[in-house]
Amino acid sequence: MSDQVPVPISVPVPISLELRAAFAKAVLAYEAWGLGGSERKVRVGLEFLSIGAVCGLVDQFSDEMQEHVFLKLRSFMHEHPHGELIARLAVLPTQTALGASANS
Repeated sequence: MSDQVPVPISVPVPISLELRAAFAKAVLAYEAWGLGGSERKVRVGLEFLSIGAVCGLVDQFSDEMQEHVFLKLRSFMHEHPHGELIARLAVLPTQTALGASANS
């Protein structure tokens, strides 16, 4: 009999539809904001959160982004200085990839 304790398998939790929708709204709010004035807020449940706060909530999820959200994000990036992020998103279009770039 083995005295090793089995390691639990962690199954990634998928992003909720509410957070997915909030992220899509945050991307659109970013475009409308254009970095002018105070940061726009997006409704998430009963709260209004900044674009950055919404991004912070979703950057742990590895679900693939909706194509229209990915394409809108990609349209904000120019080749330099976002070349590394553009390449990472082309391989893995997830919120996790975006979060990794924010933390580097």
